[in-house]
Amino acid sequence: MHFLSRRSLARDMFQHSKISWMSKISCRHKPCRSLSFVVLIACSFLLPSTFAADSRTLVVTPAKNEPTEQRVALVIGNSDYKSSPLRNPANDAEAIAGALRNLGFAVTLKLNQDREGMAKAIREFGNQLKGGGTGLFYYAGHGMQVNGRNFLVPVDANIESEDEVPYRGVDANEVLAKMDSAKNRLNIMILDACRNNPFSRKFRSAAQGLAQMEAPSGTLVSFATAPGSVASDGAGKNGLYTQHLLAHIATPGLPVEQLFKQVRVGVTRETKDKQIPWESSSLKGDFYFKPGPIHGVAPADALSVEVAYWESIKDSTSAEDYKAYLKKYPNGQFADLAKRRAENPPKPVTVASIVPMLLKPQPSPGSIAVKTWVEPATAMEFMWIPKGCYQMGSHESEAGRDSDERRHEVCVEGYWLSKYEVTNSQYRMFRPSHDSGEHVGHALNNGRQPVVRISWQEAMKFAVWLSNKTGKKFRLPTEAEWEYAARAGTQTIYYWGDDRSSACRNANVADQAAKVAFRDWIWAIDCSDGYIVSAPVGSFQPNAYGLYDILGNVREWTASRYEADYGGEELRADLESRDARVVRGGSWDNGLESVRVADRDRATPDNRYYTLGFRLVRSP
Repeated sequence: MHFLSRRSLARDMFQHSKISWMSKISCRHKPCRSLSFVVLIACSFLLPSTFAADSRTLVVTPAKNEPTEQRVALVIGNSDYKSSPLRNPANDAEAIAGALRNLGFAVTLKLNQDREGMAKAIREFGNQLKGGGTGLFYYAGHGMQVNGRNFLVPVDANIESEDEVPYRGVDANEVLAKMDSAKNRLNIMILDACRNNPFSRKFRSAAQGLAQMEAPSGTLVSFATAPGSVASDGAGKNGLYTQHLLAHIATPGLPVEQLFKQVRVGVTRETKDKQIPWESSSLKGDFYFKPGPIHGVAPADALSVEVAYWESIKDSTSAEDYKAYLKKYPNGQFADLAKRRAENPPKPVTVASIVPMLLKPQPSPGSIAVKTWVEPATAMEFMWIPKGCYQMGSHESEAGRDSDERRHEVCVEGYWLSKYEVTNSQYRMFRPSHDSGEHVGHALNNGRQPVVRISWQEAMKFAVWLSNKTGKKFRLPTEAEWEYAARAGTQTIYYWGDDRSSACRNANVADQAAKVAFRDWIWAIDCSDGYIVSAPVGSFQPNAYGLYDILGNVREWTASRYEADYGGEELRADLESRDARVVRGGSWDNGLESVRVADRDRATPDNRYYTLGFRLVRSP
């Protein structure tokens, strides 16, 4: 690999002297210096039609032992359209109403509503929300997008032209407006709306599916499939997405984000990647439809449930949570990590606990990384990184500092950054034949491990493919964006502080576990993170922006050309030149000097290295 190094070269040559590509290496470990939720679910097809109304109303009271705060739900199912009736919406609405009742919601169920009935029900629902607590709106039936706005179709709608839609349909944003004005703690809106516009032949735009909806503050927006795509109505009693939602909604102790992730896994698998549910989130706290420990789950497959279980506890500071995981999964995917955390539980990672705070403006506790978005094609999660200024580089007294880390103020605009490094599974959606291989007999190719042996050009091609797939703009982060996100409000050596002894809790680095396998690793630190090579993404503590593995695990490409003295290239995304690119973050085979936030590596764009991967930026 064409890493150009200032130090550690002798060590690297000692370790890799028998490897055939050794002659290509000029440096390895160092750089060269030269709560609202919206779910939009779609049915598979719609036909142009004129509709007639037949409405029924049912009010369902909450079950006993409901949560102490108010839970209110309005559920609407429209099936009986005159010319294009739908098989499942009424069934879906009744099933969801029953599930919500059992979860402590006071449910108003309305079936086959005309426009007046829907408007009245939404108005009354808005008044109920003013009582506080949690509100939930569910709609199943026809839906369409016109000029970027989503409309729900009443059963009496008779639409002859595109300009009539706002007067014949119900704007989905009206529900969000009611939720926003109520100022209650948390709201949920679920739209099981058919993705195809039933009047597309009459409209100039003929847009397919529903349009993207950005989640307001404290909101989760979820589609049953990507915006502009078509989802399945299902062959059984319920629509496909709702069928999977019902399967997981009552899982005890499952956070709402993990609930939707499990639904996405099930729908994606069943449709063979033709339908990929999608979310946009700006949640500020946790929500559980059914609080409590996970038990008695009948998953689509055992691994997906184990992963969901781990996701629900992995950030816990309680040893009992990890002991419970080990009791249920003594030989599980995360057993080694769980054992360590059961013995030494992690401390909470909060902005208040990370000092010194030298960013301008300084973030406040709870204000960082509360907004997330899920990319629809690969289910990649993104965190919103707010704009700000910071001191890039390292202090002159920092241990391990190199001469190319000149400290200087840098400002960046807000952007989306992927929560995890791109995984093998995600990359194979673009290039199914890719093989990350192994290292000295240790696999690097598992689905949840970060993809490696990816050149800079290949990473950029993946970004272009994803941009074309979704209509969004993706690229590699600039070097300034990468360091700003990695620091997450800190100016310390590592995002968790200056404490070297905490490294194995926070990052996958060269440790004692790897030293056992690779006996010549004299640079390994004196702790064990439980992984010999790369770990499944998300196995360690995130930083305050909610980013995982930003230090350690695998190095990450950036879009910036390397300059030894920070001449401005750190702010630019150079997408064309063949010059060496900055590589950041260190990896599982690095000592602590190489996983400092300020540490810089470089590599030529054609390099494919077994510790080099990437994560993506989505432009706002």
